[in-house]
Amino acid sequence: MLGKLLKHEWKGTCKVGGLILILLAGITFFGWLAFQSPMWNEMAGDSIEYNMAFSILDLMSIFTLFAYMFLLLGAVVGIMIYLAVHFYQTMYTDEGYLLHTLPVTKGRLLFSKVFIGGLWMLIILIGVYTSMVALISFMMGRLLAPEGYTVWGIWELFFGELGEAILMMEKELNFKGTVYLVYTILTMLSSPFITMIVVFGAISMGQLFTKHRVLMAIVCYGGVLLANGLVKSIVEAIIATLYDFSSFEKVMSFFDRNLISGTILSVLFAAVMYFVSYYVNTRKLNME
Repeated sequence: MLGKLLKHEWKGTCKVGGLILILLAGITFFGWLAFQSPMWNEMAGDSIEYNMAFSILDLMSIFTLFAYMFLLLGAVVGIMIYLAVHFYQTMYTDEGYLLHTLPVTKGRLLFSKVFIGGLWMLIILIGVYTSMVALISFMMGRLLAPEGYTVWGIWELFFGELGEAILMMEKELNFKGTVYLVYTILTMLSSPFITMIVVFGAISMGQLFTKHRVLMAIVCYGGVLLANGLVKSIVEAIIATLYDFSSFEKVMSFFDRNLISGTILSVLFAAVMYFVSYYVNTRKLNME
């Protein structure tokens, strides 16, 4: 039954998610247009001669790049808002009556929402990162093409230098570069799911109020983020009192402790918010 729930949830969200992916492709093309300005050719050719015919195009290029960045942010925020609205409508409004009568546990029902929601957030984020890498590659290709560099050559050089720098820091400074890289990848993979758990939990908290439930859900979401940040700051301050920062090793140890404590707190907050959603659906379900 869980497989059917996941399939149904995927079908219910794939149209909007797919549309946002298509829009990301359009946004990437929009960013590519920004580098068609003669300004970039002049920069690549080390030319400092500008004329009025190019100045307007240069301004349009800069404006287009700013618009590109805002549109990328809009794609991430857009999918999150859509998934939040979808969760609210299918769980706590008239649309949810049939869903809650299915012969399936509330835990599986909630898990399907969180998993598909987090999966879509992850897919959109991957799309955003891919767009940024593509645009950076094109920009570097335009700037360095006169010097004989290709796009693949630029990235090969970049990662080669980065790898050597990490190895040197690991050897000379006991820097755990590989560990941090793995941690970063795992964080990027888990953060979308944690985000959706918190969002769904805030929406569920809003259902505990008799009036203005949507508004209260937004207030609860802000309160949870504030509480999470406050607790992390307090823990970080406590950990800081245990270190004198007299050496690089102690600084890195402090950094390690912060990473570990931050990860633990994020997981704990997510667990609490998941429990809130489960509790509301099992004990305090009051659909509109």
